[in-house]
Amino acid sequence: MKDDKLWYKQKDKDIIWWKDTPDMVGEFLFSFDKKKIYNLFADYPHNLTKEEKEIFDKENPYWTEFFSDRSEYESPFEFTHYGTGFGKKFEHSLYDKYLEKIDRGLSIIENQLTEKEIDDVVETLKISLENGKDFYSNAKPYMKEKMEEYNKLLNEETLF
Repeated sequence: MKDDKLWYKQKDKDIIWWKDTPDMVGEFLFSFDKKKIYNLFADYPHNLTKEEKEIFDKENPYWTEFFSDRSEYESPFEFTHYGTGFGKKFEHSLYDKYLEKIDRGLSIIENQLTEKEIDDVVETLKISLENGKDFYSNAKPYMKEKMEEYNKLLNEETLF
C-alpha cells in the first residue's frame, strides 16, 4: 500500500494527520505535516511544541483527558518507565500511592510482564513507599537493566 494512502484526518477540517498502521496493534502515529511523525504514547505531550500541543488538545479531547496526568509535569528522575513501550497501565493500589507520593511520572506497562516481574514490581513499589526513594533506585538489577535499555532506545529514537 502506498504510504500516502495510510494517512487520514479524523475530521476534514483537522490539522493533524493520523497514520493507519494495520500491521501494528495499538500503535498510534500522527503528524502535522506527514514528515515528522509522533508516537502518541511515547511523545505526547513532552515532544510536541507548545503550538502543536494546543492543536492536538483541541482536535483530540479524548486523548487529552486520557493523558491528563502527563501534562506539565516532568519527573525529577532519569528512569521512569518499566515494561513495553505502550499498553495497559499497571493497576495496583501501591502503584497509585507511589504516583501520588513519590513520582507521578513513573510509567509501568503491564503487557508482557511475567508473574515474577509483577511480584518484583509490587515489592519495589512497597520498598519505595517505605524509604521514599524512586522506583529505579529500589529495583532489582534485571529491572534496572530493562529501564536503562528502554531509556537508551528512547533517546536514540529507535523504539518507534
